[in-house]
Amino acid sequence: IWDITICQRVKKLKGHQSFVNSIGYSRIGKDMICTGSDDRTVKVWDRRKRGEVMTFDSEYQVLAYCFNSSSDAIFSGGIDNTVKIWDLRKQDVSLRLDGHLNSPTGLELSYDGSYLASNSMDSTIRIWDIRPYFNGVDRCIKLLQGHQHNFEKNLLRVAWSPDGKRISCGSADKYVYI
Repeated sequence: IWDITICQRVKKLKGHQSFVNSIGYSRIGKDMICTGSDDRTVKVWDRRKRGEVMTFDSEYQVLAYCFNSSSDAIFSGGIDNTVKIWDLRKQDVSLRLDGHLNSPTGLELSYDGSYLASNSMDSTIRIWDIRPYFNGVDRCIKLLQGHQHNFEKNLLRVAWSPDGKRISCGSADKYVYI
């Protein structure tokens, strides 16, 4: 962890056994950090403490992650082509979002916390309705195509516009699609 005001590293989080593919802070309580790794784990850290506070074992490498808006759940995407929702209170997977035909490499929560965008190596972006009172069968409410993945530039990321009306994604063809 780096303090950008003094340009120095102030903490080193040690616990993963392989490459760390994604990292980020929770939206609430900025001391919570989550990491996803090739060691097939998702770890939750409290930067005020030594070591991780929770570890979730996955069957496959974890490529992307993000917290939900209330920071009581984590979304992760891995090489099993699935987006998982990990409940931090129950410490277990509460929901699986299936639909991608290849690994999700980017996850981004909408600003209002109602929708999750996932981009995948299958060259699609899926918009998922993650509200708890969702009544439908398939939580994937939109399927967008047009960006490209390749193995030289495969960790591409999706992002929401601040107003929630647009999504952009980096592409292996050197363009950003909006």
